[in-house]
Amino acid sequence: MLDGPELRVFAQVGRTLSFASAARALGLTPSAVSKAVARLEQRLGAKLLVRTTRSVRLTETGALLLERVAPLLRALDDAERVALAGRELEDGSLVEVLPALSSVGPPIWLLCAPGQQVLPKFRALADFLSEVFGSASAN
Repeated sequence: MLDGPELRVFAQVGRTLSFASAARALGLTPSAVSKAVARLEQRLGAKLLVRTTRSVRLTETGALLLERVAPLLRALDDAERVALAGRELEDGSLVEVLPALSSVGPPIWLLCAPGQQVLPKFRALADFLSEVFGSASAN
């Protein structure tokens, strides 16, 4: 089974094509980043990156893996934001929900008063969007 932390490290290196940049973005040392990628490569039995003293590039396998895991990692981040939003609502917060739809249109925000739960509002919004997009796609 693939570990989330190692996949996140690999994905960051794959996006930046730099161990040093990935390390800075993740708050790790370049050595820790290199070791995490090496562990992932060992577990998969496949080379994911080609490293030289001057460059890093994805192998074909690495490119395929990055293409598949990037949306999953974004979905996990989105789920975490929604879960954290529920906790922040106790203070009465402006919360972005459904950030994955930002590629379709502007981000969707909910203004919730102190003590309100995001889930009922989220369900109502999801139902509304299903109606709108469902009827739009039917036309």
